[in-house]
Amino acid sequence: MHRNGAVFMAVAIAGCSAPMSERAQQEVPAALQEGHIVQDIKGSFSGRGYADDLVEALFAEALERDTALRTLIRDVDRQHRTHADSVEAHQRFEDNNRAYYEAALAHADRLSDSLERDEQRSRLRQSEARYAAAVADARESGRRYDAIRARTAELMELIKLQRTLEIMERYQRTERPDDRVLEAELNRIKALEQRLRAAAQE
Repeated sequence: MHRNGAVFMAVAIAGCSAPMSERAQQEVPAALQEGHIVQDIKGSFSGRGYADDLVEALFAEALERDTALRTLIRDVDRQHRTHADSVEAHQRFEDNNRAYYEAALAHADRLSDSLERDEQRSRLRQSEARYAAAVADARESGRRYDAIRARTAELMELIKLQRTLEIMERYQRTERPDDRVLEAELNRIKALEQRLRAAAQE
């Protein structure tokens, strides 16, 4: 009777630990399926450093299913890529002016006459101050842009955590292996331990 019960338990455990159906495998994210290597993640978002990070891998899969969010993320990416081109003329203008004043002050320092040197340095400083006042609003816009861009990066991370946590908690609820497998393994090793103890006492 005991032997028949053990056989029944083994069959039941085998049934519980059978491979997931094809439908179940489709519902489980690829990054969490058996035999999956996170580096195998494919798709339009997999080339952005997602290969070695499960959060990134799960988020990439979430984006494949959420077209609205995928469009939003692509719009953000496009803005980041085009921003440098859009402000290139302003940046070059700023760089040229900065380079000029630095070089001009160095040239002024070469004047041996202290009155001429001080006069030229004063004129350069005044000119630089007028320039700074003229571009103050543009510089403020640039600073505000950088601050908002930093916030968008934080919001991206927040969304990643929210979406992937939902995926992981759903995975935990639906795909947890049957604990009876571990219990059966524990009973088997305990039985083997007892047999070894008995053999050691002979």
